[in-house]
Amino acid sequence: MLVCYSTLVAAGVASKNEGKAQAQARSGSQNHGQPAQEVREATRAGAVAQDVRKLQRSHHTTTAPTPPPPQVVPALLMIVKFFKLDFTLYVPQLRAGYACAVALTVLTTLMCGQLAQKKQEEGEVTVKEKNYENITIEKKFTIADYDQREAVSKVRALCFQVAMTSFMHYKWGSPMPLLFQCVMLPMNLADEPLVKIHVFGAKAEGKLARPFAKPANPLADALGVNPDADDAVARKPSKKDD
Repeated sequence: MLVCYSTLVAAGVASKNEGKAQAQARSGSQNHGQPAQEVREATRAGAVAQDVRKLQRSHHTTTAPTPPPPQVVPALLMIVKFFKLDFTLYVPQLRAGYACAVALTVLTTLMCGQLAQKKQEEGEVTVKEKNYENITIEKKFTIADYDQREAVSKVRALCFQVAMTSFMHYKWGSPMPLLFQCVMLPMNLADEPLVKIHVFGAKAEGKLARPFAKPANPLADALGVNPDADDAVARKPSKKDD
């Protein structure tokens, strides 16, 4: 929402600057053919406005969407508090919207798995996993099987997320978790590698190369733990411990 608003504001400013540039350019040409400093600046402003429009047109022609900005939830919370919006009056609508967002996410993710099975792309994907003995092993999958496996894993994670959100809403009766999920679920869905590859037609290379990178774990980063390591590294005793 904020990104769309900033884009509209930029487009309006660019159009205004371009109009001023054309008007001042005409007035400058009537001034005995002597270009003034203001006319030159206005002309440059018009050129910048045209470049902004070209960038906006090229942005709309891209196949894969840009990832959602992480500041969406804090910005939405600030807007709600600043305008003192009361969403307790719209709890039924938020519940319906949340159910639609969950259904859209589940159906789109499963559809990506089915599209991968139909394509049957050649190649193999090597995935490193830990067994019950906490030993890293390698498993090989076909591209179709790997995408199908990822789709099922995403749906399972979404079911856990739905359970947590429903519990918070039922326990405290706050509509804010529903509001945040109604906004974040579609944005996260558009940023999924499976959706970018099978729906938007992006190539599976770079950040979209298989196997897909695991999402960051804030708790592991805060504790300084590497979840992919086979063995835990003990902290070296310092002189104070002695």
